[in-house]
Amino acid sequence: MSQLILATLTIDPHHTGALTEYCDRVRMLMLGHEGFKSVSLWATWGEPTRFVVAYEYVDGAAAGAGLTMLSESGLVLTALNVLKDSPLVRIVEVAGHSGPAIGKLPMNALATMRHKIVGPGMAEIELAEIEDVFLGLGMLPGCLGHVRGSELNLSDSVFSIGFWQDVAALKAATPDHESKMQTYQRVY
Repeated sequence: MSQLILATLTIDPHHTGALTEYCDRVRMLMLGHEGFKSVSLWATWGEPTRFVVAYEYVDGAAAGAGLTMLSESGLVLTALNVLKDSPLVRIVEVAGHSGPAIGKLPMNALATMRHKIVGPGMAEIELAEIEDVFLGLGMLPGCLGHVRGSELNLSDSVFSIGFWQDVAALKAATPDHESKMQTYQRVY
């Protein structure tokens, strides 16, 4: 089962270039790491100092090895110097997806993320409902796919991320999205 590591960061506005440099360095470091799929950077709409770095791995073992490589390389410590506070890191066990891998999505693509805590034992039902929703949304022009899964070690913490070609596609599919989900734009 693939894993997605989502690191939500708040930075000083003068250091946005440091995040793209960090992603470049991660990509170069991981080129030889079997099991590493991608790293991408997503800017939060309406919050110019908040970003999400998404690391995608083929499975938990590859993610663990990748995190060890990042830690030992010193890249993470260097990146911490430009953060305003500690990053919020979530590891998502991907239960299913459609469309390309996150790192293969086009630059400036949009993502809508929804995180929900469900009742004990309800995660599988919620994930099935999310799959059904995206089966319908996937037929709409401009829907690029989705990812759904549960947070590692917190199985009742469910994530869904939809990917959109542009604002028009997003608004056509989810006219009231702003009240329920955070929107991001791919910047790396």
